[in-house]
Amino acid sequence: IDTSVYVEKAADAGTCAHAMVHADIMGTDPQLEAAKYGAELADLGSNGYLQWLDWRKGRKIAPVVSEQPLVSERHQYGGTVDLFGLLEEDEELMDFKTSDSGIWPEMRYQVAAYFKLLEENGYHPKRARIIRLGKKAIEGSFDTEVVQDIEGHFQMFLLCRQVYDLQKQLEMR
Repeated sequence: IDTSVYVEKAADAGTCAHAMVHADIMGTDPQLEAAKYGAELADLGSNGYLQWLDWRKGRKIAPVVSEQPLVSERHQYGGTVDLFGLLEEDEELMDFKTSDSGIWPEMRYQVAAYFKLLEENGYHPKRARIIRLGKKAIEGSFDTEVVQDIEGHFQMFLLCRQVYDLQKQLEMR
């Protein structure tokens, strides 16, 4: 098995699911987005999209920012926020992950960094949520978690960033 082909296919299916969810949020046709990826990837991406539809059923979601790149001048990093808006009546950051293997600690660090990006750019999230959209249509492939301890996870993000910067410096020597 060529693992790079497998990983690339899984990533493309996740990108397709992500695009379909974004289209739904923005009120455009998710099937048009899926068609851009071809039948096989659209089929895999549709599993995550259907999970999204099931979760959001009965919930009031009003987007404020979707797929918005932001920059932190203070900490010198950037990122693209999947969705920030009202969930029911609360301002919430929602980050979509398409991992079939659960919610990982690094995902929480990234979401905390997005939370801080929003704050630095004048938004006021009350909480942050990871929404995991699996590519497989099986029990347990969907998960959602409200991230606790944003400050602690953000500190981990900053420490990881320091390690990354130090690695780059060492590579240049």
